Amino acid sequence: MTSVLGAWINFFSTVAESAATLTGLVIVAVSVNLQKILSYKHLPARAFGAIGALVIVMIMAMLALVPQPLIAYAVELALAAVLGWFMHVRTASLVFKGHAELGRPLSERIALLAFGQAQLVPLTIGAGLLCLGHPTGLYFVAATVVASLIVSVINAWVLLVEILR
Repeated sequence: MTSVLGAWINFFSTVAESAATLTGLVIVAVSVNLQKILSYKHLPARAFGAIGALVIVMIMAMLALVPQPLIAYAVELALAAVLGWFMHVRTASLVFKGHAELGRPLSERIALLAFGQAQLVPLTIGAGLLCLGHPTGLYFVAATVVASLIVSVINAWVLLVEILR
């Protein structure tokens, strides 16, 4: 493990555990309210996006713990960013369509779009900086983690509690 990643070992260990726990929570939330979630066109996509984002964060953190050159981790992060963008575009289009059909306010769609961007823009920047050899990219990765955990807690709340209102 490079000394740069070694300095982050406690952070990434905690992130891997937290993301795994939250992934389990969201999966339980989905399973408890599966019939209700399936009754809305946009909620299965939102559930997929929530679980997918957490799994990506968990894998990013686990890969940071693998002894490897920083450039190898940077490439892995770049691949995670590509996957994240693909998932975001797909789920956002489904959620937007469902919100429009339900007559939900435009502000909700904009908030959901901003939540997705908050997770992926720092990851993309961080991966790019790391690919260029700038270890400061890890701070952008940390921002991705924080944003993803916040958004995931919000999604878990919606899928577990708000759906029943």
